[in-house]
Amino acid sequence: MGFFEEIEHNYGFQISRAMKEWNNTNKKLASYRNRRIFLLQCRKNNVVPSHIENNTKNLNILFNSTNGKNSYDIHNFNDNLKKKILNLEIKITHNDLKNLENISNKQTKFVTESIPINIWLEFEKRQTIKYNKIFNDIKKKNIDKLNILKMNSKSDIKTKENWIKNLSDIIIPEDIKHFLALGFNFSLPPTTTEVNIPNLLSDIENLITGFCDSKKNLFRAKITNIVTNFFQKPHDNKNYLNFLFEKTKTFLKNHPELILTRSDKGNVTVIMKKSDYIEKSLEIINDSESYVELNRDPVSTIQQKANKIITDLKKSEMISEDEAKTYMIYNSISPKYYGLSKIHKPDLKLRPIISSIDAPNSKIAQMITKILTDENEFYIKDSFDFSNFINEKSLPPGYILISLDVISLFSNIPMNLVEKSIIKRWNDINKKCSINQKKNY
Repeated sequence: MGFFEEIEHNYGFQISRAMKEWNNTNKKLASYRNRRIFLLQCRKNNVVPSHIENNTKNLNILFNSTNGKNSYDIHNFNDNLKKKILNLEIKITHNDLKNLENISNKQTKFVTESIPINIWLEFEKRQTIKYNKIFNDIKKKNIDKLNILKMNSKSDIKTKENWIKNLSDIIIPEDIKHFLALGFNFSLPPTTTEVNIPNLLSDIENLITGFCDSKKNLFRAKITNIVTNFFQKPHDNKNYLNFLFEKTKTFLKNHPELILTRSDKGNVTVIMKKSDYIEKSLEIINDSESYVELNRDPVSTIQQKANKIITDLKKSEMISEDEAKTYMIYNSISPKYYGLSKIHKPDLKLRPIISSIDAPNSKIAQMITKILTDENEFYIKDSFDFSNFINEKSLPPGYILISLDVISLFSNIPMNLVEKSIIKRWNDINKKCSINQKKNY
């Protein structure tokens, strides 16, 4: 005789049926609890379940509009509708779950008042094992579904494990590592609210100042078309990458002890402790043989000297008035220091970088750089340029190619060596500029 037959024989048909119904309710609870978890995770991760996505696709077919503004409105409506349906389904699932739990409680009360407690506890124990198995099976399937939805909602941009290096002892979540591995050059598309039209138009006019009128009008027409299309096309600002961006910002805000930097080689995103970064930076800056601490800010004085040099060159007609305007500088600031992690070295060190953007001598440096690099067969712009240069070269027999690793290159070059180098090569330099070598600037 089976279990339920025995219960029916000893305690009646009503009790046997109530226990069967409780068993079925318990199985439904496993399903509904998983459904609620799955839907809440979908909302948290800004993804839409497949059944909602598939059912709302018909709206695009229904309206079938490719017009810019209408297409944008349909996309927006559809996107908001999916979120509302998801929220409604969460609410309905929550209410259904509460109803099932109430039914389960009533069934439990009815049965436990009618049979010995030891029989109920043994029955409940066996059904709990079954419940856990059903719950975990559904949970595993839902986790797989959620991961697929998350992966599908990502862009086609892929990352590799060696694109990011964590030098701290903080555990970084995998999805945040994926986002940070995209690197410093990666950017999310701006939203329409982030684009300042007056500033954009002002920047464009500034860029085309030197163009002839016909070329200016051509560029204005092209820019107008680009901006108009941008504002009329749909923008998905709630995709998974946007979600990761917000999640990453929150994570870094909650871990102020971390700092992000580039690697010295390989374009790798490096995560390290801020204290380690400062310690390694001070090791470089506190080197008294290479650096001297100043008692006051010399920016204003250097700016005046730099502008005087440009003014003198213009007065001597060694540079044109337009060139003088280009190389004059105002409101300059002190150069900024930062370090790049040398992750390819066995011991962690930083490569010091001095950012001279808007520094008082940055404009003169641009002028000199242009003179020294234009049509210079020995000038290498970057690693790609070097690769192209060396690609078709072959070494003679008995020769080897070496690479010299120079420590603190610029701070180890004495000024008199620079002057001797300029004098030695002046015949070549003089061909590209009209500046007098002997004039004391």
